[in-house]
Amino acid sequence: VTGVMRLPLLGFIPDHADDPLLNGSPMMSVRNSPASMTAESFRQIRGRLAASASDRPIQTLLVASFSPGGGASTVASNLANSIAISDMKVLLVDANFYRPTMQSVYPFVPEVGLADVLAGRVILDQAISQSPEVPALHVLGCGSRSKLPTELTDHRAFPDILAQMKTQFDMVIFDGAPLTFVADSINLASRVDGVIAVLRAGMITRGTVGRIREQLRQVRANLIGIVLNAAQTYSAGYFRQNYRTFFEYAGSGTPEVKPSDKSLPGA
Repeated sequence: VTGVMRLPLLGFIPDHADDPLLNGSPMMSVRNSPASMTAESFRQIRGRLAASASDRPIQTLLVASFSPGGGASTVASNLANSIAISDMKVLLVDANFYRPTMQSVYPFVPEVGLADVLAGRVILDQAISQSPEVPALHVLGCGSRSKLPTELTDHRAFPDILAQMKTQFDMVIFDGAPLTFVADSINLASRVDGVIAVLRAGMITRGTVGRIREQLRQVRANLIGIVLNAAQTYSAGYFRQNYRTFFEYAGSGTPEVKPSDKSLPGA
């Protein structure tokens, strides 16, 4: 990623089978497993995101995978939680109408969502729900797209709704559809302040990465960096060293775990 493609690497997320301290859903590891290597990886990504915004403020952010199953929903959810824990008011938006995730992760999210707001069936405040566990975290589901024939950002109401989100929240994070799959995410990338692309380790070619990078460049999207997901930290050189160093520093020694082909879920 960094050497061949010349793209910044914001961080890597270990394969969850390599993290013995990870409990519960990986979608909320920063809350459920704060001492895990996975949670620490998300905190590092949050820090690097903040550093990258020092010259160019980032209030709206798109998180999208290069391809289906990359883990963007996991990254978006944990990033939103980690920022909200630091007392910034965050809105997490499920903008993946093809494979929505947030309603199953956050049971307090209502049936109505972004599509209903765009269609004028409800106002924005009626579709947004506040997390009972983390008051600074708010979630907007995708809603029903059946009556929304146009693409997300092509809808005439979208600019006004985005502006309204920015006035109410310190950070707005969109969980988008895969960049290789539909036009929604590429179009949305041109409307937000920054884009984080999620790359699942070993599952995509250099050519595909190059094509997506060029598409983002054509719409003048601000690609902040790449998150490498499902990295096998236990068995692979650089990541293995990080793995050992983390657990030694944490005082728990180096656990004996066996690597597997399991990885973080998410669209």
